[in-house]
Amino acid sequence: MHPRLRRIDLIAFLAVLTTGSALVALGVEPQSVATLAVGLSSLYSAWVGLGRQPEHVKTQEAGDRTAERSGQESGKARIE
Repeated sequence: MHPRLRRIDLIAFLAVLTTGSALVALGVEPQSVATLAVGLSSLYSAWVGLGRQPEHVKTQEAGDRTAERSGQESGKARIE
């Protein structure tokens, strides 16, 4: 992982932790803060793209799909 991404992760973590602590200190129910934290972490993971595949995997899969399509097309030609 790049040092820049780690810094951003740390900043996001500290922001959520500080916000959660402040809300609990102000009297907001902990269950509500937990719900908010889960929502914010989901948004952050979507923004960062934690579910994305590395670029070389995408390229390889695209090549596999192209090979499958050309195999299907040649199979159709044989049937006809």
